[in-house]
Amino acid sequence: MNWDGDAIKFLTEIDPDDGDVPPHIVGLTSIGEYAPKFLLDTKLGVVYWPECPGEIKYSGPQKINPDPYEWAEDGVIPEDQAEWRASGGVWAITDFFQMLKFHFEQLNFLPCGNGDVKLGSFVKYGGSKKITSIQQVYREYGWPDLACFRKEECHAGVRSMLKAQFPEEFQQYP
Repeated sequence: MNWDGDAIKFLTEIDPDDGDVPPHIVGLTSIGEYAPKFLLDTKLGVVYWPECPGEIKYSGPQKINPDPYEWAEDGVIPEDQAEWRASGGVWAITDFFQMLKFHFEQLNFLPCGNGDVKLGSFVKYGGSKKITSIQQVYREYGWPDLACFRKEECHAGVRSMLKAQFPEEFQQYP
């Protein structure tokens, strides 16, 4: 596939109708039906997650809590960018990756096959039976202790569980 810069920008950044993204902000993820957009601000040293769900935004390691509207008032950012920058979570770069690590360790972010990661899998917020079952299999095989985790056995266990309990979805898991 031959992608030009405009196509990549469209796939990795916020909708142009939602605001202007300056060149020093880079999209880190490609959009999908429910894929989150992560934007790296190389000037301010932060990562934005527009429309970040509250259960992610307000749990786990602390995020920095800048006020983009205050940044606009102080002239740090253009006024027309404050709204989209304030629309979700924002973390210092290292804090962002610590937040991701925390949620993967807790299985709040759950690999479900073929590059699919379920973000709405918070059991305490009503995770589905399928997600709860996958989380249980991961834990049975040593997760999150990487020294004990048996990845290949775990994936085989998940496939087996999906085939038995969710046969229509078992083909989607690697």
